[in-house]
Amino acid sequence: MLMLLLGACSSRPGLQHSRPAWQVQGRAVLQVDGRRHALRFRAWQQQGGMQMEIIAPMGQGRWQLGLDEAGLWLRDARGLYLQGESVNRWLGEQTGFSIRLADWFAWLRNRLPLAAPAGLDLRISAVPDSPRCPTRIELQDERGRLVVLLKQWQGDCG
Repeated sequence: MLMLLLGACSSRPGLQHSRPAWQVQGRAVLQVDGRRHALRFRAWQQQGGMQMEIIAPMGQGRWQLGLDEAGLWLRDARGLYLQGESVNRWLGEQTGFSIRLADWFAWLRNRLPLAAPAGLDLRISAVPDSPRCPTRIELQDERGRLVVLLKQWQGDCG
């Protein structure tokens, strides 16, 4: 009986997990007004959307960030759920550093936004044989600096 139930669950649409087109792991350090925030993350693209799992050190927090056809969203482990511009405002309130998180997913693929944010210095580094898969992203404005190191790219890096 258990085997029948397990077989039925695995064949239901929506419960199947497809392989991501690409995924990457990384670390980030944000320095703002003398404060330092560090985190680890895993990002991936899968079926029309991109997601990122963000993990702060020593149990300080865990978040899911995504961009899909419905727009930008953020969910934390305590039940907080934000969509759209409220995600960017929340990040600015929490860290004192403001970026458009929709741009963040483009930067992960070494794509620059059509209009760069005013006052933000952005540098993306990648190895020549994998230009769509950066190894380092640096952002700086008058208040702070974000350094992101990317490693263990898997999937579409052409």
